[in-house]
Amino acid sequence: METFKNILEIIYFLSGPALVIAALYGLKQIKLASEQIKETRETRKVSAQREAYKIAAEQCKYYSETIIPLLNKLDKTIDDKKLEYFTKTEITIDSDKIGVKPYLNDGALDKVFSECLEELSTTINLIEGFSVYFVSGVAADIVGYKTLGRTYTRSVKKLLPIIIPFGQDKSFEHTKALFITWNSRIEKEKLLKEKEQVEEKIRKQKTITIDAIGTK
Repeated sequence: METFKNILEIIYFLSGPALVIAALYGLKQIKLASEQIKETRETRKVSAQREAYKIAAEQCKYYSETIIPLLNKLDKTIDDKKLEYFTKTEITIDSDKIGVKPYLNDGALDKVFSECLEELSTTINLIEGFSVYFVSGVAADIVGYKTLGRTYTRSVKKLLPIIIPFGQDKSFEHTKALFITWNSRIEKEKLLKEKEQVEEKIRKQKTITIDAIGTK
């Protein structure tokens, strides 16, 4: 009985260090698992970013090779047919709001429908398809903006007289969203540049003072 008691005491005293070792081993395994999860997450993030850049590059190439020629053709039709609906419709852009005051005199809108409805519809739908990639985040926004930001906003702005009145529902929502996003960014960059120029002029401007007689 005494021997059994001694054995129990030995096991009790040995169990302390054993538990500590087991706990340290467990913590090590948890740390390794955590690092593996973090590494996997980072790998997926890099892979997703790489894919987004790739898709953006593909879409920019598609826009340049397919949509821009259609836009050029449409511009020529608007000029040749003197479609005043586009040239005389008033567009206002205030931050994230777009206002359109359509020019409807002399059957201007009917003339658009009779002269270029098909090519207009095709072009706007292709632009909407292009816009989906960037608004959804599938394509890298920064790549699209740096490559086509100004070209895109310039082209879409010309088509707003059609896009807005006929897009009060969910039609062309991605085109409108991307236009507002990129146009706002362009305007902010322009204002920051103007601010830098003004600050530079202020720095260069000398301050001249005239001391009152007898003060020096």
